[in-house]
Amino acid sequence: YDREHHSKRLPFQFLSSANKLYNMAEEKPFDLSKDIHPETGLLGRYHSHQRTKNMVHADTPGTIEEIVEKVKSVAPKHQFGVLHEHNVTETLAKKGVTLGRQARLLEICNPEVAKKILDVHFELLTALPCRVSVYEIGDNLIRVEASLPSALFHMYHTQELQELAKQIDTHMIALIKDSTDTAN
Repeated sequence: YDREHHSKRLPFQFLSSANKLYNMAEEKPFDLSKDIHPETGLLGRYHSHQRTKNMVHADTPGTIEEIVEKVKSVAPKHQFGVLHEHNVTETLAKKGVTLGRQARLLEICNPEVAKKILDVHFELLTALPCRVSVYEIGDNLIRVEASLPSALFHMYHTQELQELAKQIDTHMIALIKDSTDTAN
């Protein structure tokens, strides 16, 4: 655990009301020379999760339904098919548990890449398919988040898996970016 490196990661968020990107920790506009994420090369709001670099998320204005549909519509562009949508809020409510916000979980997959992964290490079946979480974090503010496959595959030290994981990471980051891009 590198406390110094970890403490330099700041939470980033898109503010729809001001229509500007802000560094929420210091409430100032992003500095393009400093706020580019070192691993993804993306500006502030598309970044690895602050608790761990094994996740990526982005925040965007909209309703849960709008953003789920956007994720579904851009998934094929990034070589993913949507296998299933779980309405986590509804499922928990049926079991008598109130979540307190809307949350969906999308299972996505690229079957050709999944087959290659399983050919190398069949044990990774437990990590498939990839999952994308879409949930409310505020009034009309939605987070799209996913675990990066490279984090799940790191325990298997094969070059082939590392290359596949990097390829999937790239597509996953692009999917989240496109799903939360307010210009589209």
